[in-house]
Amino acid sequence: MGHGNRGRLTVNHGGAWRLYANTLPDGSQAVGTVARGEGDIGALVLMPATGLYVQINANTLRPLDQRKVKAALSGA
Repeated sequence: MGHGNRGRLTVNHGGAWRLYANTLPDGSQAVGTVARGEGDIGALVLMPATGLYVQINANTLRPLDQRKVKAALSGA
């Protein structure tokens, strides 16, 4: 049994983040969309105060593996 895409992030830089988040935390910046596996898609948001990327769905903010986000953004 393989787990080839387990934990994989797919980033759509400039994607339609407003489909997943109507508002953003103060000072944050929408980057696009992020998908964790299949069907778990949300807004990819950069929190400038900490430099961390998070996923936002409606009013829920979830942390992301920063190495995976940066790798996906760089196209690796």
